[in-house]
Amino acid sequence: MNQIKFLVQSSSSDENYEVMFTKSSEKLSVSCTCTAAEHSQQCKHRLGLLDGNPTGIMSDNADDLDTVQKWLKGTPLEKAYHTLQRAIESEQKAKKELATAKRVIGRVMEG
Repeated sequence: MNQIKFLVQSSSSDENYEVMFTKSSEKLSVSCTCTAAEHSQQCKHRLGLLDGNPTGIMSDNADDLDTVQKWLKGTPLEKAYHTLQRAIESEQKAKKELATAKRVIGRVMEG
């Protein structure tokens, strides 16, 4: 089993959190000590590191993100992560389409 820990800064307070990646056989798991993660919710600290984004890393091991990216490949987490990314892209597209439709109907209503 391999583990990599990152100390990351909270975006809303002076608090720091620990994000730990654990690779065992073909599985990669990620934990974080923030409140959202402790309640099994989406955690921006874990997602940010999965993106390969070093912003907010307080520990001196930002180079370990390359290893995390290698560990991610071919895991169930990679598939779930890509599904989430596609859903986020679809949501953003739908929001743009909704805004456009609202502008159009507003203009049509005005005559």
